[in-house]
Amino acid sequence: MEQQIGYVVSCRYQRVADRDGLLMALQSPDRRAGELLRCGKDFLRQLAPMDEATFRPLQQRPAAQIRASRPPEARALSALRQEYGLPELTPQAVDALRVAEVADLAREMTRRRRRWQVLFTTGINGRGHPGSERR
Repeated sequence: MEQQIGYVVSCRYQRVADRDGLLMALQSPDRRAGELLRCGKDFLRQLAPMDEATFRPLQQRPAAQIRASRPPEARALSALRQEYGLPELTPQAVDALRVAEVADLAREMTRRRRRWQVLFTTGINGRGHPGSERR
């Protein structure tokens, strides 16, 4: 699904302060922060259900990346996660994912919006123009 709202800076899994989550970073020269938040909510609500044939290739990509040779930074992060007993992404964990579980998680994220952490900055007249933030 595509919406003409501005720029998607990032959309990815992110772990911050021992909390797993989904980072959706948007910016727009035309829309205020509240409008961007609404667009994000609408996006999650309108995600089409995924069938097994579509899901499998998407699932195989991260599993292959994990199995590939990892840079020293990734190995260090993995060691830290193990040391503190934190969950770690493994090829087996990725292979065990099921399309129904991913769909359930998407519904849960949409329902639990009160747990979202929303950060924004404003520029001139409340617009988010890079480099024009109020001080």
